[in-house]
Amino acid sequence: MKSLLYPGRNSIRIKLSLGALLIAGPLLALLYYYNFYAVGLVRQQDRVSSSAKKT
Repeated sequence: MKSLLYPGRNSIRIKLSLGALLIAGPLLALLYYYNFYAVGLVRQQDRVSSSAKKT
């Protein structure tokens, strides 16, 4: 039972979990960053288009 709770250093479960975190972590960070970049870009374009309509 102890080996299920505390797997060894070469455990495949630890390697898979670490690999998933190392791949998913940066991808989620980039997704978060580019979401805010896209929102800012759309707002900027909206300001440009609305100012062009007024003139």
